[in-house]
Amino acid sequence: MKKTLVAIAAAAAVTGAMADVTISGQVDLSLNATSTTDSDGDKATTNSVGSNQFGQSQLVFSASEELEGGISAYAKLVFIPSNVASNGGTFTQDTGSGVGIKGAFGDIFLGNVYDQVWTVYAAADASGFGATSGAGSAWFNSNGVGAKSNSIVYTLPSMVTGLDVTVEQSYNTAAGVIGGTAASSSNTTYGDASGLGISYTSGPFYAKYATSKVKVSDNSTTGNVFLSYDAYGSTNLFTAFAGTELKFQALALTYDLGAAKLYYGAADMTVSGDTQTEKKSTFGLTVPFGAVTLGWGHSKADFYDGSDTSSISGDKVFVKYAFSKRTVGYITTGRATTTDSTSALTNSSVGLFHSF
Repeated sequence: MKKTLVAIAAAAAVTGAMADVTISGQVDLSLNATSTTDSDGDKATTNSVGSNQFGQSQLVFSASEELEGGISAYAKLVFIPSNVASNGGTFTQDTGSGVGIKGAFGDIFLGNVYDQVWTVYAAADASGFGATSGAGSAWFNSNGVGAKSNSIVYTLPSMVTGLDVTVEQSYNTAAGVIGGTAASSSNTTYGDASGLGISYTSGPFYAKYATSKVKVSDNSTTGNVFLSYDAYGSTNLFTAFAGTELKFQALALTYDLGAAKLYYGAADMTVSGDTQTEKKSTFGLTVPFGAVTLGWGHSKADFYDGSDTSSISGDKVFVKYAFSKRTVGYITTGRATTTDSTSALTNSSVGLFHSF
């Protein structure tokens, strides 16, 4: 079998019948201690070894081929392990899988993508943990923001140095449980989604604005539950009926001073035909000391359900140590509290991240 593969590879090298293929990925595991305190003051703590406190563990197959006229084609398959720390885990095809073509006309990609609003959330998060870890960050976890299946994404050719414009369209994409605590299958909503992202880079300055909307197409008579950030063991819910739209917009600003990097983000969500809204903000900084990076991020989220407003705020501090370009050790601790500070979620992690 091995000789056969070698022969095939040799023939491909002569004929040019195969594209360049690379295998890459990353593994992130940490020891975690998570505590929840409810409004009655009762506290429960759970210890675990788990994934994704620093980044998403994944296995990636990538291929590319140079065509005529300065055009290139590429493809990618991304697989996510269910639990790296456990036997019997499975791999699921995940965000980033698809095929594309690019050239002077721009870049066209078909597949499963993170939407443009999600990329703004990630860029504005000083901790770098908000997109994968909840405790201490009320910034990211929002329904309808995250992976979008059945998508086509077009990045326009650059006409101004540092300026990038991307438009996307998704069809019948699952939007009911993205980025939040999973709802029952009866609450999963499907609908078309569209988005726009505009970013600008000039030296140490970076800015990105994005907007997206999800059309609710499920005909549930009871409405579809969209989940927001679960900060302390309960869930903020929004209900959207068929024919309504969830609209998102977000802004990220960062500036690298050299001695420190500053981060700021703002975002909001509205449900059309209703007064339900979600408004969020974050700011923070990172400070490098050689292989060590210290950081802090603060975030706040306000939820208005049509009659009452509830708020969540959180802080996260962290230390990262780069053993090499591909291996990073980290310690992080975060705490999120509700409006009256009687309910809280805390999480502390010590972990190791390795890419290959």
